[in-house]
Amino acid sequence: VTPELCNGFDTLHGGASATAVDVFTSVLLHLESNEPSVTSDLHVSCISPAPLGSTVICVCQTNKAGRGLQFASC
Repeated sequence: VTPELCNGFDTLHGGASATAVDVFTSVLLHLESNEPSVTSDLHVSCISPAPLGSTVICVCQTNKAGRGLQFASC
């Protein structure tokens, strides 16, 4: 977590983590189905703050991929 990604409390900004989840899941779904997609619904729940200097590990998985709706979690 770099200073540019922090909020006023020296922890990872929620918008930065939401953007990461959106990008990572979109890339994963594209690699699996090769279908174009857009995010229609995004929910991010945080367990604890990520302080400045920490490393955040994102683990993403496809829940459903295909030609219609696609679902992933991260």
